[in-house]
Amino acid sequence: MSIVRLNDQVRWLEEQKLDDLQNWIERSLAVGDTRPLYIPTRELRIQDSMLRLYNKSSEARFRRRFRKAVVCLLRDWSDRRHTADYLRSLLVIVGGLRITEAAKLLLLYAMEERFKGQEADGQDVHRIILLAILGMRLTGGSAKVLCKRDIRDGRYAAPCFRFLYLRQPNNGMELLPIMAQHATKDPAPFAFHIVLDDLIIALGFSYFADHLGRTLGRMDASARAATLKAYQRSGRLLTPTPLYSMNLEEVEGVIIHSNPEVDKCDESKAIVMEFKIGPEVDDRQACRQRLQKEAVDKELLLPVA
Repeated sequence: MSIVRLNDQVRWLEEQKLDDLQNWIERSLAVGDTRPLYIPTRELRIQDSMLRLYNKSSEARFRRRFRKAVVCLLRDWSDRRHTADYLRSLLVIVGGLRITEAAKLLLLYAMEERFKGQEADGQDVHRIILLAILGMRLTGGSAKVLCKRDIRDGRYAAPCFRFLYLRQPNNGMELLPIMAQHATKDPAPFAFHIVLDDLIIALGFSYFADHLGRTLGRMDASARAATLKAYQRSGRLLTPTPLYSMNLEEVEGVIIHSNPEVDKCDESKAIVMEFKIGPEVDDRQACRQRLQKEAVDKELLLPVA
């Protein structure tokens, strides 16, 4: 007979020994069998209902058993026995309860690269663990060290990049060349235009524009092209000021065309750059002079070479 009332469900859970509680959590998350408790899944996921039941109890010994059971299940997870969805469900509980021991275990797995390259149901297990760690907002420098290492791997670069620039904004432009280099691969490991748009929103358009020229100068030609293509796809407008501050030699492989539109994100009158990837510009000085003249014609003050 199913136990339906919330208080009765909490009482039943509080009566379970550690092994029985662990078996019930595993069975419920792995195959959706929550017997003898009746837990409807229309409104809440099973893991969310578990958190609700846990929070409803004030029994300290039950809470300790529940948290210990979750850590044991996390330690026993195996891609040969369990699915990626089951792992993700466990991690929702870990994050919801802020289980310190589980967080330390996940950091150990990630730093040891225990599951790097392994897949469960076609999903990268290391990435699932990495996202869980970053979502916990752990104190200390372990997550930062982990991200500075894993940003070099395109499979994990996007969440690491976001974590690092949200922690310290100047990391965004400093690490952007690494992301641009990943984006030159075919196929690219992430949607670079989305990554770039998120960066601009986080840093602010003015900060991004002020530092773009210098950042492009630290990229090779293919990475610059990938960045400008991604910028175009984001649908944002950009005044030419940051690019005039660069030497044209630094934007080799990119032809710059002026386009007299109004930049709604910046000045009321501006020349908006239309980037087109093409052959190397032959007469760089002539190109610079022409663009400078067009800028003066549009009453936009730009630095003179």
